[in-house]
Formats: sequence, C-alpha cells, structure tokens
Amino acid sequence: MYRAGAQQRDSGPAFGGNRRGIRHLAEHLDISIGTVSRALNGRPDVNAETRKRVLEAASRDPSPNRASVKRTTLLATAAAVLAAVALSFVF
Repeated sequence: MYRAGAQQRDSGPAFGGNRRGIRHLAEHLDISIGTVSRALNGRPDVNAETRKRVLEAASRDPSPNRASVKRTTLLATAAAVLAAVALSFVF
C-alpha cells in the first residue's frame, strides 16, 4: 500500500535497480499495472501482442518468486523435522 513519505523500493537490474516487480515491469513496457497483472494471470481480456510482450519481459526476470521460495523452504524444513523424528525412533 502506498504511504505518503514512504521510501520507494529499488527496481530490478533490468529496470535500473536491484528489485523487480509488477509496477516496474509495467513502467518498462509503458502499460498499466492492471494490464500486466491480467496478462500474467492469463485473463482473456488482454491483447495477444501485449500478453506476449509481458510474458517475454517477465521471463527475462531471473529473480525468484518469494512465495515459491518460502513454500520450498517450509517444505524442506518440514521434511528435515520429520526425518529427525523418524530417526529418533530408530536410534
């Protein structure tokens, strides 16, 4: 959420900084944030050429999705805990 006086995050390397996001992708492509969101979510109300531009630009972004990283980390932690519990019964 935007707050007056709040510091703005840096944009990603492809867009001039070290953080990337939908806002910066929209600015880079000179289209609205809503259009980028609809294109990334596969909504039918986006022009095919625009969708192609958005998906190509997004695919050049090597930064990992934070939700995906968190989910993977949680799954790895859960597996480690279960393995430790299972091994404690064996030894």
